Amino acid sequence: MLNIAMNVVTNYYDYELKDPDKTPAVLYFTMENSMMETFERIYHYLGLTFDFDYKIIKNKNGKNIKKYNITETDIDEILSIIEKETIEKTGIALRVEFRTHMSVTTGELDTLYENYSLVDNQEIIFIAQDYIKRIHSQRNYKTEQKRDELGEVINEFCNFAKTKKIPILTASQLNREGLKVVESAKSNKKKDLARKLGGSQVGESNLIYENADYTIITNREKDEDTDTFYQTFKCIMVYLIILILILLLRMLI
Repeated sequence: MLNIAMNVVTNYYDYELKDPDKTPAVLYFTMENSMMETFERIYHYLGLTFDFDYKIIKNKNGKNIKKYNITETDIDEILSIIEKETIEKTGIALRVEFRTHMSVTTGELDTLYENYSLVDNQEIIFIAQDYIKRIHSQRNYKTEQKRDELGEVINEFCNFAKTKKIPILTASQLNREGLKVVESAKSNKKKDLARKLGGSQVGESNLIYENADYTIITNREKDEDTDTFYQTFKCIMVYLIILILILLLRMLI
């Protein structure tokens, strides 16, 4: 998610602003990673070394993680370097917003969009939200209605994207069935595992891919023969293409 957002910030020039007097901005909206994890990864994508003091500690799940000893001066330095490598080079601002798990609804996107426009004179041209299970729908759902809520979150993202005329990218994990398919294929040393996956293996709800305009399954794999990692992709839903085909069929009939 962050990699794609960084590619838009550093390599995308074919955008068209609604207000040419504003500065284009890419929003990475995360409820998944900490601030320091995100900054470290941004440095990595920019080809920079994140050289700040840290120690290894165990989190509540017993996993070893880095705990950085960061000062306010360090934060200012980090932000300054990121600005030099993004907006000062490409003219596109990178905005990163952190929220805790399930602390906001999709309506937060409207708030951020308006605040950036009014306060910072920036116009968002792309949003990456990390990830779908960590944000609420604006409608009220009970715990047992999680499947329906995930579908509604996608609907609300789509409505926002169409209203503002900007793309929104989000992600979901594979469900247990999908993980079994991947692990089975790996144990048999099969390649191009994404081919074996479909909509039934996406997250907890078919509504995730049914309500989205474009759905891709992607999987990071390792070729044991060459000791090389690569990414596989499989498109399982393209709403626009399906709609066009239906319209063409109606015209033929």
